Amino acid sequence: MSVIEPILNRKSTKIFKKTEPISKEAVETIIEAAIQAPNHHITEPWKFFVMQGENMQQFYDAAMEFQKNRDISEEEFERMKVKMISKTMVAPTVILAVYSKNKNKTRGKYEEDILAVGAAIQNMLIQATSMGIDSIWKTGPVYNATEVKSALGIEEDEEVVGAIFFGENDNAKELLRKRTDKQEKTIWL
Repeated sequence: MSVIEPILNRKSTKIFKKTEPISKEAVETIIEAAIQAPNHHITEPWKFFVMQGENMQQFYDAAMEFQKNRDISEEEFERMKVKMISKTMVAPTVILAVYSKNKNKTRGKYEEDILAVGAAIQNMLIQATSMGIDSIWKTGPVYNATEVKSALGIEEDEEVVGAIFFGENDNAKELLRKRTDKQEKTIWL
């Protein structure tokens, strides 16, 4: 079994086709891959909020409420309306990966747990690629805004580590991913 192929083939998709959400079975397989991520003391410091269909509008509305509550001009707010569509309504399925301190496992440390959630996200991206599902991992203040967390039922002390968008690429250009050669980033001691 080789995992290098989906790792090398994974690319961030910015434009998705307007299709049906990915299936419940596909979502469950992607989340199964996520929960296999390494985590010190087996703290399992994550929750996954799946959004499809009408939930996407709820997410957008909460993001717009966040923008409305910021101290910005009417012109800036109008610009943000358009930007929020590309931040929240871009794909048919979104999974929010949330750091949630496991209150039953007190040995967990924030630094380790937050990295474990990042590892879970990486597993999700690789699993999706292996299934032929395109994706992108997004971050930013809107995902942890009080308005968004309240609307989606995310606890105040929880933290959205990433919004992962899933669907089918609709970009006419071939997605290129250029990385620095490993030789330039490796130091042998």
